[in-house]
Amino acid sequence: MSGYESPHEVLARAMAPALAYFAFAEAPRSGHLADLGAGIGALGATLAILAPEMSVHLIDRAQRAFTACELLIGRLQVANLRARLLDAERQAANLPAYDAVVFRALAPGPEALALASQLLVPEGFVAAWHREGDASFRDPPSALRLLGSAQTGLEGLVVSGYRFCPH
Repeated sequence: MSGYESPHEVLARAMAPALAYFAFAEAPRSGHLADLGAGIGALGATLAILAPEMSVHLIDRAQRAFTACELLIGRLQVANLRARLLDAERQAANLPAYDAVVFRALAPGPEALALASQLLVPEGFVAAWHREGDASFRDPPSALRLLGSAQTGLEGLVVSGYRFCPH
């Protein structure tokens, strides 16, 4: 389902980049986190394992991704990890407000950041994994303040952190 050919490749390309989340002092280690457009769930699952005080929702609108996330949760048996099948863009009102939202390869920068903002509590945190040098992540919507970027250990991939400061 994932397209990765070995456990080593899953670890190096899907899970290890999640560690960069912890490069940000502002990134919550407890509370509620949404992995938006979770895909196979590697990003959110890694964070759930490393931050057991955080409740993590793997959110995707695609049935296939939701099923992959359910299978992952079933294998991992991590108590703080849940899968949610829904289109966050259309059903944001059906979601709780999160302390943090993370995503990788969700949508173009402005669109993905705006969607993440809709799901955050005031002063919430966004972590966006994206290509290094992608200018669309340098100028976020006005409610988000760029905190900086961190390397992920995967060539060409960085994570940018943002603070949600609604007006």
